[in-house]
Amino acid sequence: MALALLTQEGGQHSLWEVIMSIRLGDFTRVSWEAAGAIGEMVAAVAVIITIIFLAIQIRTSNNLARVASRDTSFDQFSGWRRLLASDADVARVWRQGCAGEELSADDAVRFEALAKENFNMFVNWEFRARVGGRNEVAEQAIVGFVAQLKHDDHSGLKEMWLSNNESRRNGFSEAVKRGLNGGA
Repeated sequence: MALALLTQEGGQHSLWEVIMSIRLGDFTRVSWEAAGAIGEMVAAVAVIITIIFLAIQIRTSNNLARVASRDTSFDQFSGWRRLLASDADVARVWRQGCAGEELSADDAVRFEALAKENFNMFVNWEFRARVGGRNEVAEQAIVGFVAQLKHDDHSGLKEMWLSNNESRRNGFSEAVKRGLNGGA
């Protein structure tokens, strides 16, 4: 069914005839209402195209944000591994502190700083994943952290976590507590 438009003379013309008459300069045959209808159709198409463009832009922006979040997590973990690998003294303090071995006062301070940095890496990983709507990645962060605390050689790290996070009531701490107690 062709779109019919009324001219000032009361006759009907198809949209194609109206467009052709405008193109051919015979605008006087087309009523102002018909011209307005054409303008509204053009505007509607422009709005639809704009909405599609915005949806594509939002999707692209969200994908870039996810990649940036993932890259930040990888950078943190890479920096952490580089720190342990590049300094034998730091690696020794980390290993002895995780194992719960006796540390000098200076080494105890170093271990606490290392442990808190390690905790923050996992907390931030989980948080960025949740904010990005990637709940499965957030759960991986929690499971990985709980596994680290449950490791046989990490009694000192587990003790440090428990003493520093006993009073926290956030989602990450609660999930870790459930994981350590064998819950889901």
